[in-house]
Amino acid sequence: MGRRRRATPLEARLGFTFRNPALLLEALTHASYAHEHKEAGPNNERLEFLGDGVVNLLAAKLVYEGFAAEPEGELSARRARVVSREGLAQLAREIDLGAHLRVGEGQRAAGGASQNLLADAYEALVGAVFLDGGFEAAQRCFGPAMTRAIDSAGAAIDFKTQLQEACHRLDLPAPRYVVASTEGPAHARHYHCAVSVGEEIKSEGKGASKKAAEQACAQAALAMLASRART
Repeated sequence: MGRRRRATPLEARLGFTFRNPALLLEALTHASYAHEHKEAGPNNERLEFLGDGVVNLLAAKLVYEGFAAEPEGELSARRARVVSREGLAQLAREIDLGAHLRVGEGQRAAGGASQNLLADAYEALVGAVFLDGGFEAAQRCFGPAMTRAIDSAGAAIDFKTQLQEACHRLDLPAPRYVVASTEGPAHARHYHCAVSVGEEIKSEGKGASKKAAEQACAQAALAMLASRART
């Protein structure tokens, strides 16, 4: 029985040692490198394709389990922020993935590990772990960081911007916000705001600031739009 091979620095960081190390090498091989080095083997584009599906499934599972009271529209928004090019590139930077990639000289001269390149490589790495160890291994390796990213992104969700974009996409009038009333003394004031989208969508919200109340309004209006879309 042969000795167990030593984990690479990236494997040590992931807490996962590949049974088939060729999968790891493939995940780290950009098309530009494979083009310049014919002996390099396959590039990571097929693994990227697979990893895209695994990333979306894992993010959907984590969001579904972590936010049981939220409607579908908000779950989709949380997932979308994490699996965006920017979100995946940030996850790649957290494990210093760019330092391990095999990139062609031309690509390196053009700037090396761009946001899109990092995001694609992250998907390829997820796909490689999935093939080698299954979904549970992928969740063990990438789930904790993705959960932190989901929590962080959730705190920064801009419902007003989302509502504005949804209205534009659905060819609806722009949202109109008004302060309906204020309550309490100046040092502990609460705002009651309302938003309308044409004549069909009207919602209200409260908050400790005008901005917070408008965000609450927009969140409620988005839920109404999502409900209307399902009927």
